[in-house]
Amino acid sequence: MQKAAATGGTDYVKYTYATGQTQTYTLPEIPPYNYASYAMSRSLSDDPRETASPDTAVVNIGFNGTGFIIGDHEIMTAAHVVYGGTSFCSSMNLMINYSNPSDSAVNTVVHLTAISAHIPLDFINSRADHPNSGFYESDIAADYAIITVQEDLSEYGKFYLGAQTNSTLLNNSNIPVHVLGYYYYLEDVSYDSILKKSSGVVNSINSNVFTTSAYVTGGTSGGPIYVESSFGVQMEYFK
Repeated sequence: MQKAAATGGTDYVKYTYATGQTQTYTLPEIPPYNYASYAMSRSLSDDPRETASPDTAVVNIGFNGTGFIIGDHEIMTAAHVVYGGTSFCSSMNLMINYSNPSDSAVNTVVHLTAISAHIPLDFINSRADHPNSGFYESDIAADYAIITVQEDLSEYGKFYLGAQTNSTLLNNSNIPVHVLGYYYYLEDVSYDSILKKSSGVVNSINSNVFTTSAYVTGGTSGGPIYVESSFGVQMEYFK
């Protein structure tokens, strides 16, 4: 896709999987109550993360990454999960796992049908500026996406967006930050259906990007990051 000009407001690009066609549209600006995040990847050969109990609101996106349900037909993930260096991925492998392979002889999996993906135009333009290099902060700030699916997701649970934690309370504090994501290990695909959980703290907050000490690897991209309030209510962010 060629770099496109912004049209005001927040511009998004919709990709329809059945036709491969794209469409740009604009939504009014909304305050950035949620943060994008960044954490350095670690070696897969020394993964200290605990195996999490399967959560049907967390979606396994195969080798691409992880997502989480936010509506009856909507899954949130990272933009780079659905958009490669210069183009949208032509198809998505979306799965809801009811069990981890190590917990059950039969791993019940529900396969979902992707209808469309929506990502910020800023992400596409940023990648067009440096398609063969690593991620820049401009990538990270716009690195979010929504996938719409054919199936009704209402029975699987959802993560509620819009909750907000005062960033000054998180910055350089000991408040735990939790990350959920599916294991990705190309050398052993049997691990790809295992949901992993890691915990850390927020190391720094700069504009709408925060860095954490939580352990992440390939496969964690797009998964939920959340903190727990003093009332025991989980407040979700995304990455």
